[in-house]
Amino acid sequence: MLTVGIMSMQRIKNYGSSLQAFALSHTLRQIQPNAEVRFIDYEPGDPLIGPGTGPRGSKIGLAGKLSKALAHAGGPGKPRNKIAFLNHKRSYDRRYFSQLDITPERDLGTEVDLQIIGSDEVFNCVQPNPDVGYARQLFGHGSSASTLASYAASFGNTTMDKIVAAGIKAELASDLRRFAALSVRDQNSRAIVQELIGTDPELHLDPTLIHEFSPQHLVHAKRPKPYVVVYGYSGRFSESESRTVQRYAKNAGLEIVFIGGIQPGEGTFVDCSPLEVLSYFAGAQAVVTDTFHGTIFSVISKTPFVSLIRRSRTHGYGNEEKLTFLLEQLGLRGRGLYDVDQLTEVLPATLDFDLVSSRIDEQRLKSRQYLGRLMNPVR
Repeated sequence: MLTVGIMSMQRIKNYGSSLQAFALSHTLRQIQPNAEVRFIDYEPGDPLIGPGTGPRGSKIGLAGKLSKALAHAGGPGKPRNKIAFLNHKRSYDRRYFSQLDITPERDLGTEVDLQIIGSDEVFNCVQPNPDVGYARQLFGHGSSASTLASYAASFGNTTMDKIVAAGIKAELASDLRRFAALSVRDQNSRAIVQELIGTDPELHLDPTLIHEFSPQHLVHAKRPKPYVVVYGYSGRFSESESRTVQRYAKNAGLEIVFIGGIQPGEGTFVDCSPLEVLSYFAGAQAVVTDTFHGTIFSVISKTPFVSLIRRSRTHGYGNEEKLTFLLEQLGLRGRGLYDVDQLTEVLPATLDFDLVSSRIDEQRLKSRQYLGRLMNPVR
């Protein structure tokens, strides 16, 4: 029996990380029903940059983790939403991990026939998140797997310049050369791999776009009023951006539903399971997001949307590298906004989701063929 270990962002408590992991594991089981597929974990490393981090090798410690927890309760947002969001974060793993086939205890064993690293931002190594840090295991370092491969891996907003500045170029190159097959999900990641090891990795869709979710996942959620979904990490929308969304919702007669995080202004935070989130997108009149997976969930549910694009500046958050490529790949570049004031004219514009679906079908076949070669190697 083929044993397969997926090393991904499955323990990160957000819907995108959860559903991409769920989608990849179920796709692999469909391709090879007799395989034993499980998630395996990495040990977070020390962040190379960011608040609370010193030189490489220093510990972020309790202070950094406490600061992150307090950030969930601080910042803008109504008190009732802050409480609901904190409860959502505190209980996310206990309530939802079992639905996703994620074990309560970490599994660090890499003694498998095939280890697949991905998808999600598994290669995003120059960033300040202490739950990930710079973990060389995410580049296959020290793996005991017979075959090492990646699928739709992303460097996120890590760039080649950041890698060079962090002094890890040689390490990454050494680790990536061990892969039998390399797959990434965006052009930035592809260019980095090309420069590091001279190999051109394959480009593939995120697993949430190649997995065919069942109709029950897309049944419209029921709310008292028609609504617009605002999907983003807490506090990521500025006061100005939130006011623009508030005006749009008021003029359209829509309630604002916050999913994934809370933002300034009026609205209701909804706590749902990862397997219910698509139903909220499907039931919405529109979606405003600034995330990669928020964009994908809108496409899957065929809901009109706009994606706010944020440029990467120094070590701050940015989504430009991954989001612009995704939108171009799906023929939806016009739904990406650098200026939120364009929202009111772009959101009502008609979207040809049939054309988008045909693009996805082409890429889905290519992605499944790649995974099929990994799962059913020619002996």
